[in-house]
This record gives sequence, C-alpha cells and structure tokens, in this order.
Amino acid sequence: MSMLLSPASGHPLLLIHGFAGQPDAWDTVVEGLDVRAVRLRLPGHGPTPERIGTTFEDVIDALAAELEGPCDLAAYSMGARVALGLMVRHPERVNRAVLVGVSPGLDGEARAARQRWDERWARSIEGEGIDAFAEAWAGLPLFASQRRLPRAVLEAQAEARRNHTAEGLAWAMRHLGTGRMPSYWDALVAVLANVTLVVGALDDTYVEIASRMNERLPHSTVVEVPAVGHNVVLEAPDACRSALVRDA
Repeated sequence: MSMLLSPASGHPLLLIHGFAGQPDAWDTVVEGLDVRAVRLRLPGHGPTPERIGTTFEDVIDALAAELEGPCDLAAYSMGARVALGLMVRHPERVNRAVLVGVSPGLDGEARAARQRWDERWARSIEGEGIDAFAEAWAGLPLFASQRRLPRAVLEAQAEARRNHTAEGLAWAMRHLGTGRMPSYWDALVAVLANVTLVVGALDDTYVEIASRMNERLPHSTVVEVPAVGHNVVLEAPDACRSALVRDA
C-alpha cells in the first residue's frame, strides 16, 4: 500500500484521505504542526491504482502489516472507515485517532441497499468516465455546503477527483464502499484507542452517527463544527487542526 512520507521531523501521523481524494488532502490541516506526515494512498486511487485483496478487511489487514508499530492517525470518510476497521481488527496498531465523517457500517436491508447504490456508482464511473463522475459526485447533497467555498478551492478539489482512473475508482467503490464494509457497531466497545469524532453541524446523518458512536466507544469525544457539512477537512481545516492538537 502506497505511503508518502514527509521529510519533516516530529511524531509520525498517518493521514488517510476519502473516496476520490488525494494523499495531500490533509496538508492544510497539519501545516505547522510538529508531526511527520505519513500520507496513505488508498487502493483504487491515483493514476496507477493499486488493488489489494477482494474484501474490505483484506485492505485493513494489508495496512496493519505495513505499520511498524502503534500509530496516531487522522482520516476522513472512506479513509476514516478504513481507520476504524484497523482499530477493530488490530487494536494494538492505533494509539489515538481523529475521524472525520465516519460510519461504522450498516446492517441488513440498509447494507444491501447501500451495496446496490455503490454498484450503480461503480458502473456509472466505468461507463461515463472520470470527468463526468467528478461533476456528478460534486453535485451530491452531501457536499452542498461546499458550494460556498472559494472557486479556487472547488477547482482544486475537482482536479484532485479527476486525477484517478475510472477503473480504479470503480474498484474502490466495490471494495471499500460503505455497503462492502462489515458493520462495526457491536465492536466499538472493544476499541482501545482514544478517538475524536469530528463532524460538520450541517451533516445531519453523521451528527447522529457520531452521537451513537460516542455512546459505545470507551474513550471518545465528539467535536461538532458549526456551519460546515461532511468534508470538515476541506471546509474547516482549522477545526480539524484544533482537534488534532487537543487530542495530542
């Protein structure tokens, strides 16, 4: 699994981007912090995408095998779900985590419905191509609050989404999508790491999820960031930086 290491000194911090994101997605957040950024590129991403295993947990286990010891991490959305899987399956690998817009998964018909949703997107990406995907994905209601951001920020994000292959993102959707991950709700009580759950106040679904997770995680806190939506890393990097510093 591709990891890009910062030349800076400091405490190592594993950073994981979201679906169709890039390893540098957290750079604005960690700029100026005394950390050595270890940027993970998720499988299925980048111009030459890597494919690992056949299940969500194959990716988790591959990541655990590459970590030299217990780590601190910060992760967003799809990356946060991978991070949560790491904490559940390999609890000794994570000391503390800042998770932005995370879900522990779905059960039953909700999971089956999400699998169908994931598959529709995977086929759309393959059939319509990466440019059409980038435009359609940006139009999801989940990201409506981002429309207030400066044009340059939105253009940079669109370019980041286009810097993938259609085949790679379709693979990621089929293997790392919410419908493909196991439900980790019942496993939250056994997570050993200190966890900070960061959520945008406008992201109603994930505000509720964070509250429910906080009731089950043994060592957790919730940071609700006003006036932003799902991607707090993009919309309010200072709030994410504060969460990292507070959790240190």
